[in-house]
Amino acid sequence: MTNNTGWKLANADLFWGDLAFCGHTLQVYDTDELYVDAFAGFISTGIHLGDCCIVIATEAHRHALDQKLMDLGIDVEAVKADNSYIAVDAYETLSKFIVDGMPDEQLLGKTMSALFEKAYEAKRLVRAGGEMSAVLFAQGNREAAISLERMTNKVIETHPFSVFCGFSRTAFPNGEDMILHHFCAEHSRLIAGSESQCELIHYRETAVA
Repeated sequence: MTNNTGWKLANADLFWGDLAFCGHTLQVYDTDELYVDAFAGFISTGIHLGDCCIVIATEAHRHALDQKLMDLGIDVEAVKADNSYIAVDAYETLSKFIVDGMPDEQLLGKTMSALFEKAYEAKRLVRAGGEMSAVLFAQGNREAAISLERMTNKVIETHPFSVFCGFSRTAFPNGEDMILHHFCAEHSRLIAGSESQCELIHYRETAVA
């Protein structure tokens, strides 16, 4: 279903299940709860499909996501043990490839390859989600945040995987619509962040195919 503003409506299970391999999805969310709900949909669907799901997030969001997954009936400890679900810290991961305040493309590739290694050994598809760019943006390093999104698209070309990114709407106050536009342009889909996306997903296509 599509309206005249370009927004579409899809069943959440179908949306996350049919997510294009190599897709790069963005949510600009109003509350942490809405972000975790959408993030859990992305991850839980991947787990049910047998994908390797990688989460690169802050400690608070990792804990909230674990709890949401358990609420959905997933044995979090079991899926972590068999590498279906790998959760790492956003700050620690950033420290492995940020050089002089900017992401180093070669180091980023090595960092992501190390995370993907267990998935490739098991011949699994990969889903990865998180907020490294959001962390950089919150630190005032907008250039690095946008550069990281562009580099992520390059990594997708060599290490195909699906990506879900989250940004708090507070990062884009009034007058910064152009900055938000630049971030949207590095993603293939934007999903709504002002209401629950647990059952129905409101989304629109953006720039990256």
